Amino acid sequence: MADQNNLKTGDTISLKAGEKTEVKIIGIYEILKPDPVFEGIVTYEKLENQIFIDTDALQNLFGDMPVGFYEAEFTVHDPAQPDSIISEVKGLSTVDWRSFEALADNQTYLDAAAPLQKLQALMSSIIWVIILVSTAIVSLRI
Repeated sequence: MADQNNLKTGDTISLKAGEKTEVKIIGIYEILKPDPVFEGIVTYEKLENQIFIDTDALQNLFGDMPVGFYEAEFTVHDPAQPDSIISEVKGLSTVDWRSFEALADNQTYLDAAAPLQKLQALMSSIIWVIILVSTAIVSLRI
């Protein structure tokens, strides 16, 4: 979109929704490897035609209508500790926790861990059987 409209970093463009606002282009992204799945979608939904703005510009565009986020999703490195992660997130002072709640959804982790836990139990059982059989064989030779 930037190439087709001769836009570059530092340019100012006008956006209009309910209201009109001016925004400064602070960066331009390029899709290096297009996904064929998105080839058949309408032009205005294509990633290369998207504009990312901050919440101040969004508020300017929609005037009195409340704007912001209704949901945020985070991926963590240690899904085994959801309670400590939720406590850390709830400690963020920049969030009005009267309007939001923090929930942990580690079901994907639990689904992936369950077969591994069963495999661990099976391996423990096999090791005990090997130890018992080995002990029996050694005691028969004595």
